[in-house]
Amino acid sequence: MENRITAFVLAGGKSSRMGRDKGLLEFDGKHLIDHVIEKLLPVVDSVIIISNQSGYHDLELPVIEDEIKNIGPAGGIYTALKYSKTNLNFIAACDMPFITTEAIKYIIDQTEDFEICIPLNQGRIEPLFGVYSKECLPIWEQSVLKGEYKLQNLMKPFRLKEVNIDNNSLFNQKIFTNLNSENDLRIMK
Repeated sequence: MENRITAFVLAGGKSSRMGRDKGLLEFDGKHLIDHVIEKLLPVVDSVIIISNQSGYHDLELPVIEDEIKNIGPAGGIYTALKYSKTNLNFIAACDMPFITTEAIKYIIDQTEDFEICIPLNQGRIEPLFGVYSKECLPIWEQSVLKGEYKLQNLMKPFRLKEVNIDNNSLFNQKIFTNLNSENDLRIMK
């Protein structure tokens, strides 16, 4: 595997709080997911969408369905690792329109010899904005098949780098804001 990086945008969720597929909702003149894709493209070799919804096929990017459905982001990351052809894989959620290319590049640059590299934001990890090595696949798969879906627990066996981003000017206050409801869309416009 070459020293390249693939980005996977997780858009397979049920969007239960939104009531419809949130990645395809319009925000600031375009789909929520388009904001994420635009920020990823300058720093990765390719972008792949993981979704069980048919609407994403219109975006002219590869779309892969979750290998194991209805287990949340754990399944999306598992699918990404299983189908990736690169060792490094940037995982991003489809509903974070305020992320920046500079912040993505910063996290990628921090990866070094770690299997997972994610931001630590005011004491909380941000697992849906980080780099995951393809090497994680066998253990991740074992854990998921045993019924472990909580991301914090899934990360425990790996060489994990938590990058403290507090007071880092690349990470503004709303960068990790998820838009989960119609009210979130209205408030953030």
